[in-house]
Amino acid sequence: MVETHESLQERDSPNLQTNLQGSNTTSHGGASSVDSEGLAVCGAIATGRSDVSYCRCGCGAILRRNSAGKMPLWIKNHWTLPSRSKVEWLHLLADKNSEAPFCKCGCGRKCFTQFKYRKSKINGIKPFYAFLYGHDKRPQGWNLALSKEERQAILGTLLGDCSIGYPNKRSQTPRLATTHGLVQKEWAEHKVSFLARLNMQIETVENKGYGKWSVRFHSSCLPCLLEIESIVRCNGIKRVSREWLDQIGDLGLAWWFCDDGSAGKKGGTVSFHTEGYSEEENELIADWFIDKSGYGACPYANGRGHWFVGLDRDASCWLIRHIRNYVPASMQYKMDAVAKHRAGKYRASHIRSRNRSYPLLFRERDSRP
Repeated sequence: MVETHESLQERDSPNLQTNLQGSNTTSHGGASSVDSEGLAVCGAIATGRSDVSYCRCGCGAILRRNSAGKMPLWIKNHWTLPSRSKVEWLHLLADKNSEAPFCKCGCGRKCFTQFKYRKSKINGIKPFYAFLYGHDKRPQGWNLALSKEERQAILGTLLGDCSIGYPNKRSQTPRLATTHGLVQKEWAEHKVSFLARLNMQIETVENKGYGKWSVRFHSSCLPCLLEIESIVRCNGIKRVSREWLDQIGDLGLAWWFCDDGSAGKKGGTVSFHTEGYSEEENELIADWFIDKSGYGACPYANGRGHWFVGLDRDASCWLIRHIRNYVPASMQYKMDAVAKHRAGKYRASHIRSRNRSYPLLFRERDSRP
């Protein structure tokens, strides 16, 4: 059993105060003026006990008699080490820690070794841990910084079918999760491929609701998603804001369209199925489309107490022009119904008022026939 000088000092403090007077030794390691051979004798004198002694390597640890009644001279493996004072050990530790590697989790911190660990590993085998304590359980890419494209894609798909949250109460960082029908498996695989750095895991599972099978995937819980969560959630609830919409870019708009957009076969207009949002949020989305495109958009009631946003022909054509380079082949069918229709006989002049009968725009007749 190995005990430190401090632990024995607490136990035998009355004897220590008496016996340490006039001694040149110091706690845990001794002074450099005391040689390693004398430490064994000084250990017994300093503690007032004959069954304890210092390790002769000079590390400062105190030994006790073993079960056979014999007094060991060294801690295990310390007999191969040169005798050093505690000051020398600390200097050697500092030199070795200057070569400490970075933690493999990617946190950016170094894996410094500790004094008690270094004593037994100084001449030997692997002196440094690969991870800091607990960091070996972190997922790959823990210190990941999102690129501009990844950030836009995430913000866009969160407006659609994706969600962000914590898998359990112990989680400190959020993750992304999405479920699609089997017919959109290629679209789900495209998302997983694009966001591969987030350690996406995808699987096909039996669906107990609409459709027999579902494709679902989720990312790892990562700190880089904390900032995203602060934008899209308010008091734990996903809520659309102007700040959120302004950051999705054309790429995020394309992902939102692929998730929730649909094109009418007659007239070539686009609707966003935002039934999961409140009427006020749908009003905000429609206003944002008006400001971005300069054309018409309006929230409509679906007759079941929910709302969705519809774009007019001009706004729909504006949308297609901006997202066509970001829509994968598996989702081109949503664009075909809009792309084959021209913008129509009317164009938007300017916005004057808004009501349900004439929702957004007064129009003037185009010069085209």
